[in-house]
Amino acid sequence: MFLVALILKGFSQVMLQKNLITGFCFLLGIALNSWVFALAALASVALSNLMIWPFKEFRKDMEDGLWGFNACLIGIALVVFFEWSFELWLFAALALAIGNVLMWILQRLRIPPLTFPFVLTTWLSLYLFPSLGLETASTAIVNETTQLPLLTSLFKGIAQVFLQDNIWTGSLFLLGLAIQSRKVALYTLLASSFGVGIGYLLSLPMNWVNTGALGFSAVLTAILFSSSTYKWYEALASTLLTIAISIAFLRLDGIMLTAPFVFASWFVIGTKKLAAGK
Repeated sequence: MFLVALILKGFSQVMLQKNLITGFCFLLGIALNSWVFALAALASVALSNLMIWPFKEFRKDMEDGLWGFNACLIGIALVVFFEWSFELWLFAALALAIGNVLMWILQRLRIPPLTFPFVLTTWLSLYLFPSLGLETASTAIVNETTQLPLLTSLFKGIAQVFLQDNIWTGSLFLLGLAIQSRKVALYTLLASSFGVGIGYLLSLPMNWVNTGALGFSAVLTAILFSSSTYKWYEALASTLLTIAISIAFLRLDGIMLTAPFVFASWFVIGTKKLAAGK
């Protein structure tokens, strides 16, 4: 039961929550889209916690799920970008170890890790692992469209936080957030709406809007700044900055993952600390 709690909290912490039911909703949402993704996420969270278990100084953070959420995303990303194989599990163990080291370094530097260990580890994996013999997955062809299915776009903007492309998955994620906090759920829906609305108003490619590419990092930023520590206008400004960074990544054809969320959040938090003289 203790391991189950660790794993579910690891899932919930991907969207900055600490709730077992929320984590279960996230896991269920992933499984609804793909049992392979769910299995990869489960195994990755469990393995990451096992790696950290011998270090007692990290035990409290581990019990809060903080050593599981980056691992969850790393596991899913590896299955998304690489072909399923036995070798993939070996490389996944290496990637999880790298992610944990990055988490430790950022904590030592007193920099909020957020999802940066996931982002950098995945970038490094995409650069290094193919040269070591790991086969990359074939890229799906996305059909161009000029239509804007609003509800689909909104919920995919939430689902894509876990690299999922499924409206029902996004719905379950929103339900999990609402169970924890209606305010967080509202901020999540608003952030995804901003991504859709801005993409439409700026006449950006509809594929960016429909797949949730402009929404998922904004969702994480809005959740982070929904805390009572921040004012509503700080949440709004940071969310808009995140969308702007997302657009820049997409225009450069970069694999952005949740980097816009990390960079925008670091900028706003850092600016606020400088203004306060800390």
